[in-house]
Amino acid sequence: MFEKKRGKRFLASVMALVMLLSLAPVGALAAKDDNESYSVNETLNIEGVETYYELSGQSNSGFTEAQLIWEKDSTVYLAFTVNYGNNGNGGKQILSATVPNDKTLEVGTTLYTNLQFEDNTPISAEGKKQNTLWQIATYTGSIQNLLNDDNKLIISTQNQGGGHEINGIAYTVENYPIPSEPGESGETPSGPSGDGDQQGTNERLYIAIIQGDPTNLTLPQEPGFSTNYGYYFVQNNEGNYSLTEWSNNGPVFSNNAGSYVNVSAFNNATKAETTNDNGGRVTGIFAEDGIDLTTYFSTTISEADIISAYLSKQGIAGNAEDYKLVPYVLKYEDYSSDGYDEYYTPAHGYHLDCYIIKKNNVKVTYNANLNGATTGYTLPADISVARGAQISVSKWTKDSAKVEDSAVTATKGNTTYEFKGWSTTPSEPADASGLYAAGRELPVTTDTTLYAICKEKEEEQTTPSTDTVDAKYFVLMPSMGTPTSGKDQGPKTISPIIAITAVLSTVTREVAMKEKSLLLLLRNMRRQTQRPAILLRLVLRVSI
Repeated sequence: MFEKKRGKRFLASVMALVMLLSLAPVGALAAKDDNESYSVNETLNIEGVETYYELSGQSNSGFTEAQLIWEKDSTVYLAFTVNYGNNGNGGKQILSATVPNDKTLEVGTTLYTNLQFEDNTPISAEGKKQNTLWQIATYTGSIQNLLNDDNKLIISTQNQGGGHEINGIAYTVENYPIPSEPGESGETPSGPSGDGDQQGTNERLYIAIIQGDPTNLTLPQEPGFSTNYGYYFVQNNEGNYSLTEWSNNGPVFSNNAGSYVNVSAFNNATKAETTNDNGGRVTGIFAEDGIDLTTYFSTTISEADIISAYLSKQGIAGNAEDYKLVPYVLKYEDYSSDGYDEYYTPAHGYHLDCYIIKKNNVKVTYNANLNGATTGYTLPADISVARGAQISVSKWTKDSAKVEDSAVTATKGNTTYEFKGWSTTPSEPADASGLYAAGRELPVTTDTTLYAICKEKEEEQTTPSTDTVDAKYFVLMPSMGTPTSGKDQGPKTISPIIAITAVLSTVTREVAMKEKSLLLLLRNMRRQTQRPAILLRLVLRVSI
């Protein structure tokens, strides 16, 4: 009897369940299908990532939680813990996830029991309920791109079945190196030492564009970190380029420079090296007319997109194809002499500095033309201008200050040369009108080189004195003793013959004539006195 009664109850329960399911909404029935479209793996092995960051914050329900975040190959990975198939009640996995400003994350359909970074200990998924698993979402870009102005990560999700969503919760990325204003210090994550030989996730790439007029641009004089120009920084938003000035979010193009820069080619290149104002090392390649990015970049950047963004930012009408992007410096910079471990600012990392000019521009180049001489003055910067433009010839500089032409000198050995002007030929023009002084206008219709013309400095001529002196001639007679010093010997040993007064400017010819007369006189004296040959010494005693 008991068994029969139990069978009736079981049949009634089944019939009731069938009726209930027939009234259930379609969404509830779809839960099983969604579960079937997801797969579960034991462990996600994450290779090539040394650094990941924990997220602090708590979702509305505490069931779905953003826990970890990391970067690899210009992609951000977010790891959520979700409840999946708890006690056979259906999964609450994430269907979609977003951050503000319409940044949508790509949500994966494979769930994992553990996450393992390299050879580290696997990290198990833990949550408020049983059957908690890891679910991964990705975003093309950098972590910094996802943070708001307060450096918080705001996340919202839509979950299967409802009740487990995250609704605009702000998470803090623990220990993430938030960049500060240029010139200030900030935190640094553990990772590469900043020696320019790394391709890890902690090396950053900045792409900077000089602000200026593409039809009249003073070209940069590098290498070094130049502070003479305003810059725009290129941002990579899921492959869409935009330009920005400085902001708290930082002007980073990529947090993984190694995915763009061919670091091996960069390290093997002949590079210039200098230091910045903080003592940090700056080493890089400089080419005023452009670096070959096919050699030093392993991933192509869209030059046309950067130019279009630049024209839009500058409010310049025209098409991108009428302009060209010139990458003139690729360098690696340590912010300070303390290196990567103590400071981390936007100056730290790889830099690709560029300028944009119009394709039909002409270039004006200044050439020192010193031919082995050296100078302590700096040439004017080259310029790129529209064809047919009228330029004003620039001045030399010394210690960053402009100087007048007349102050510029050069030396070679013991010879000093003075700057006389600029010429369109290396030799001094026959006509002085062919020399261009600073400030003079010059029309240019083709690429033009201005050569410095220097001439040897003339010796200064001393103005002759017009003062008069008394010049006295004396004849020293050997029989009366030979002088042993230059002092006055007195009338006993010397006999004055003649005294004359001469002007120094005319003394040469006049004295020579008198010396000749004096010698004739002495010869006559010898004939008259019949003395043997005597030693004659002329002593010029001058008093002024």
